[in-house]
Amino acid sequence: MTSSAPLRVGEQRPGGRAARVRAAVLAATTDLLDEHGYDGFTYDDVARRAGVHKTTVYRRWPAKPELVADALDLHSQTHVPIPDTGSLHDDLVALGQSVTANISSVGGARRSVSIVAAAAYSEELADAVHSFMRRRVALAEPIVRRAVARGELPANVDPSAIIETVVGPLWFRFLLTGETSDGDVVDALANLVEHGAVADLPSRTPVIHAPAPVSLPIVGVVQRFPVHRVFCVGRNYAEHAIEMGHDPEREPPFFFEKSPSCIVQPGDDFAYPPRTADVHHEIELVVAIGSGGASLSGENALDHVYGYVVGLDMTRRDLQSAAKDAGRPWTVGKSFDGAAPMSAVVPADNSGHPSSGAIALDVNGRPCQRGDLAQMIWSPAEIVAELSTYVRLAPGDLIMTGTPAGVGPVSPGDRLHGWIDGVADVDVTVTEPTH
Repeated sequence: MTSSAPLRVGEQRPGGRAARVRAAVLAATTDLLDEHGYDGFTYDDVARRAGVHKTTVYRRWPAKPELVADALDLHSQTHVPIPDTGSLHDDLVALGQSVTANISSVGGARRSVSIVAAAAYSEELADAVHSFMRRRVALAEPIVRRAVARGELPANVDPSAIIETVVGPLWFRFLLTGETSDGDVVDALANLVEHGAVADLPSRTPVIHAPAPVSLPIVGVVQRFPVHRVFCVGRNYAEHAIEMGHDPEREPPFFFEKSPSCIVQPGDDFAYPPRTADVHHEIELVVAIGSGGASLSGENALDHVYGYVVGLDMTRRDLQSAAKDAGRPWTVGKSFDGAAPMSAVVPADNSGHPSSGAIALDVNGRPCQRGDLAQMIWSPAEIVAELSTYVRLAPGDLIMTGTPAGVGPVSPGDRLHGWIDGVADVDVTVTEPTH
């Protein structure tokens, strides 16, 4: 039985009551899993076996990864139709009835008890739980939009508030008691929303509309990879360090960032940026983080990697050099519109974790950059581990791992073709400035 650290609601003395209760719940869960399998026990069963109240079980339920993964997969496959009755109250009643029917009909639904508890015990599982809940919140969005258009709800109502008021209680009643809700309960919840309670619920309507979050396509997968942050490593190939006038000795890696908005989607052009006369190409292996963590060890750092990307660290070299000379940050030289053309994400399940292989870039068919991943001063695993000591890495982070020698200028009309053996290719055309 695998268990993670307990929920941190305060410091707990080793061997104290909290530890003994959790140990009892863990032992009871293990026994019941062995005796009945995933579907054969409830909160009450565990509580009786452990000799504690069922609400204590809810707080101390150990997160068994296989159980939670099963439950998340189960719920991701369920379908709750979105009603359109022409009335807010009737829409909410129909939604509640659908959720109740869904709870009743899903095979092995008692596995869902592990979902809520998992978030308290495992950061990685919490990410999956939050993703699951976001999908559930999406159920309410069409209902809210139609109700706002009919004047039944204020324009700033938060769709998640509807889920928390109607759908949430239905699920939690089932999780805690094993019972589904009858029509009266559903109707009462719908009335709660319709008759003014929603006016007191929090609003998350923004005062402005920001650009949509950045994401990248994934090879062989319908879903996209959401980009959280883009980190970059400086001078990670000895020959490139030399050509830039630096000592190639192995020193701790240093990091800087590009904004996710710098990303150019696969197949899109790179518009020559303003305020520069010297833009350089730098081809790089990019690590795509799939699960977060801090102070990771080099031995398990790659366990947190979802996949890899071939990227270009486009650089306004004249602005970067001026910033260096003045002892200022490199931001305007490295982070600007279009500064990070990318390939699609290649899952590590497809590419493995590359540690060697050609990394190269041609400009108009002319060889420019040539290197091998084995020439990195710091390996991807070491880079991930080192960066995680400065910031807590999160799913969606990208880490550009440095470029080999041969960097050089580009001009409008140039065609760039880069590749890393066993990973992917990236193709970009440089176009005239857009502003």
